[in-house]
Amino acid sequence: MAGSVEYQAVRGSVARPVDEPVSLRRIAFGDRPSSAPIVCRGDAPERRWLAAVALGAQGHYGAAASLLDGLYRDRGTPRALRAHAAVTRAAHLRQLGGHLMARGWDAKGLVLATPLASAERSGGAEAETDPDGLGLAAARLDALVGLAADSVGLTDLEQADRLLFRAERCVVEHTSWRPAVRLFWVRAELALSRGQMSDAVRHGREAVARAGVTGSVRHMIKSELILVVAESTAGLGQDEAVNRLNLLLEQTRHAGLTTLEWVVNLLLASTLEVSDATGARVYQRSVATILARIRNRTDSVGRRVFDRSPWVPNLADL
Repeated sequence: MAGSVEYQAVRGSVARPVDEPVSLRRIAFGDRPSSAPIVCRGDAPERRWLAAVALGAQGHYGAAASLLDGLYRDRGTPRALRAHAAVTRAAHLRQLGGHLMARGWDAKGLVLATPLASAERSGGAEAETDPDGLGLAAARLDALVGLAADSVGLTDLEQADRLLFRAERCVVEHTSWRPAVRLFWVRAELALSRGQMSDAVRHGREAVARAGVTGSVRHMIKSELILVVAESTAGLGQDEAVNRLNLLLEQTRHAGLTTLEWVVNLLLASTLEVSDATGARVYQRSVATILARIRNRTDSVGRRVFDRSPWVPNLADL
């Protein structure tokens, strides 16, 4: 739009113009996850959704929620992006420990994505023009995988297995990289919940292999993190686990991915708790600092989820 000015979404009402902004695709799904997402007033729905994805990864859950809620409620938004908005809202709530509330949003996304999905090819033509999985069929896949992740968090493991089986049948036909990577994340988490360590390692390695060719720093780091957890549970030595986690910690800091940074710190604290209590305490303090910052950047709904979550550490205990 002529005369429009681009603003940093995280700056709120006092924003500054930015020259030569990094593309939102590179921030959300590429090599620049630490860059500030830029949105214009009246920007296209896809740009607003990409900005929300990037903001959530950086821990700006409140700003992301505002964008996602607006997209979901606007009946003028394309159906696929309304579905993706719901599923992304679910993912952010799940990251805050709210699996039950996330399940409701994932279900909304599935309802939106299902009626027309059969009218499109699950892969084929859509995948050729939708490499990052932004279309309707990909939204349905994301919703199924999200519902499975919700079920793992709620310890409904049989339901998680059924949902992943449904998603796997679609992933085989859909060549977009992103839904498949997410599916192997949840497959690994489900295997860990069942004590199936070799399966968890196998799924973790598959996630790493698939993420490694995507160019998405965030997906590569998270895949490596899941693999380290799986291999540690399967018997990886403490020294190697600590070395690999510290490498991932440095990568998350460089990438500005605070939502992964606190998790890596927590894993390091847990790994060192017995052998190096002093070192573990340093990582615990980092967890507390990062989580306090994330909580302050979260909307009121997210803060309630955060405060009641059995998964996110209580700040008073850190």
